[in-house]
Amino acid sequence: MELGASRKATISKILMEQAYDSLTNAITAREKNQFSVEVRLSVNVMLLLGISLEGVVNELGENTLDNWTWNELEKSTTPLKWKVILGAKKNCPAHERPIQTIIEVMKLRNYIAHPKLKNNGGGIILVGDQGEVLINPTDDTLLPGGDLTIYDGYNTLIKDFNARNALMYTTRSLQAINEIVTLYQAPDFEWSMEMLKEVEKMKVERNTTGN
Repeated sequence: MELGASRKATISKILMEQAYDSLTNAITAREKNQFSVEVRLSVNVMLLLGISLEGVVNELGENTLDNWTWNELEKSTTPLKWKVILGAKKNCPAHERPIQTIIEVMKLRNYIAHPKLKNNGGGIILVGDQGEVLINPTDDTLLPGGDLTIYDGYNTLIKDFNARNALMYTTRSLQAINEIVTLYQAPDFEWSMEMLKEVEKMKVERNTTGN
């Protein structure tokens, strides 16, 4: 993605542009029932969102807090940084957005970094030449003719890492960034407003896997 108006280079902007590109490709993969590609790209989106959200709050914190306060806060978690810095401008309960979004994104980001914390389970997804999708077929299942693509072990992964979730978290992350940079009047992050307008145009419906 290349935004038209805002050309200010920041690492957070570059990361969000990469997340946007991965999101659009994940949606395309979903439309083609390419489950492994959709999962891989959705994982990439979540990683990039987590890093970008941390980068935004780090830059704002460093620029707005005194050195001692920031040096202490910098050691804490990303959700806490957001709550402290955003909380200086408005009331922001942890169980409500945008803090809730930050918590959820960072949980998924940490799961990616520490996959042993969760059992991916098994399960088989079969995709036929004509786009037929069969989930966990049994010996009695009538298989479609032609070649079949077999996705082994993706049943659990696709529940967390799919284009629909990736779009939801990208939208909510950009909304969170917009909120905090508006309160702090940070023009270097105006790109988030442009990107949010593009993301809000995207639609992803539930598919045959129920995700």
